[in-house]
Order: sequence, then structure tokens, then C-alpha cells
Amino acid sequence: MQGGSKEQNAKIALEILKSGPGPKRDIVLINTAAALLIAQKAQTLMDGYRIAAEAVDSGRAMKKLEEIKKVSQGL
Repeated sequence: MQGGSKEQNAKIALEILKSGPGPKRDIVLINTAAALLIAQKAQTLMDGYRIAAEAVDSGRAMKKLEEIKKVSQGL
């Protein structure tokens, strides 16, 4: 996967959080699953994948991104 400028990468991130299944989303979910497993927030990689997918699908991930944006803009 190839990234680009910060604007392009932000656009890709938003597309992943707003879209349905696809290869970019799969890569993000797999990476997130591994992070959750390492952080002991998931019992297995598949469990971490489910947790990550639910966060994206429910809109929680997008909501968290909006919170981070607000805080970072206030710095």
C-alpha cells in the first residue's frame, strides 16, 4: 500500500472509516487487531479483528477521530 501527502493520507483514512469492505480497510483492521492483541485487549488476532471492525462499523472510530481532531486543533 502506498500513501502520499498528508492530505491524501487523511482522505484515505476517512474513506476507510466511512466505507464498507475493501483491501485498505482489511489492512487497517488487521494492523489494529495485532495492536489490540499486543496490548492484551484481545485474546486472539481474530478477536482483535472483530473488535476493530465493530469500532469502524458502529461509527465509534470516526467519533474518536473527530475528538482527536478537536483536541489537536486546540493545541
